Amino acid sequence: MVDIVVKGDYDYYIYDLVPLGHALYYLSMASVYDEWIGKIAHLREQMREYDQVAAVMRRKKDLDEDAILNELLYIKERINKSSQILSDKKKTAFFFVITPEDMVIKDTVKAAELFSKFGVPLSGYIINRILPPELKDQNIPNI
Repeated sequence: MVDIVVKGDYDYYIYDLVPLGHALYYLSMASVYDEWIGKIAHLREQMREYDQVAAVMRRKKDLDEDAILNELLYIKERINKSSQILSDKKKTAFFFVITPEDMVIKDTVKAAELFSKFGVPLSGYIINRILPPELKDQNIPNI
């Protein structure tokens, strides 16, 4: 998903996710990964300083490029970019699709509160399974 969004080939991206499942997992994991990668990259940079001292002692002028650090920084950049897109009100709109049932509504309210903590713009609600009054007396299955 991150690769597709960061590449930016499309005008619109539509994700059909369970709000309290996949969507919040992705949002929360993005911040966890960002912090984790930041700490590892910092440790890697500290190790790099020791490598430079060792290189001087071996009379080696140039230090080899740190492929692991570069990969960590690349992953961190992609995670940050996709998180920025998801929280950009000009580029992103989240709609909750719900049914008019008590438990679904309560779960959706909870999800909306959690989404706001991550700065995700909530644009509205789409309510399924509501028949227009003129169809009420017809024999239409309610699935």
